[in-house]
Amino acid sequence: MKGTAHGTAQRTAQETARKAALLPLEEELLRRAGRSAARTAERAGAEAASVVAAARQEAAALLSAARAEGEAEHAAYAVTVRAEVGRRRRRIVLVARREALEEFRRRARDDARSLRADPCYPALLRRLSQDVRRAAGDDLVVEEHPDGGVVARGPGRRVDATLPVLADHMIDSLGGEVERLWLP
Repeated sequence: MKGTAHGTAQRTAQETARKAALLPLEEELLRRAGRSAARTAERAGAEAASVVAAARQEAAALLSAARAEGEAEHAAYAVTVRAEVGRRRRRIVLVARREALEEFRRRARDDARSLRADPCYPALLRRLSQDVRRAAGDDLVVEEHPDGGVVARGPGRRVDATLPVLADHMIDSLGGEVERLWLP
């Protein structure tokens, strides 16, 4: 029992150290992600406005057709049309959000990969290697990955600390906050 508590405390300390070590990378990636998100938000906003305008035109056309069918049928048909338009609008918004998130992820990964050209990249590699070993064991074989960052392997273990994966983890850690980057 004592060994388990010690192991848990050691893992907690390692995780805290790893998080602290990754803080500069996280700040840089968040800064870049914020700029990228602003650009994406601007495009997504224009696209969303266009999509909403088209949806409104479609809704107006559908409502006009409903009026032509007569007053008696109009009320029921209009309700159906509004519901369908609402469903379509929700689908359009959800697709636009998904596409914006995918674009945001792609840009964040690209921005993370671009860190390979940064003069501080060798120091970042050393730090990632140290953090991986500190977190998962000194017996790991750590190799630089072509996408940037490192991958460490050991008996029964694999730790992926590549820059695109770290960018994805950072975006995942934002949770619902990521949508605030492009919503009005």
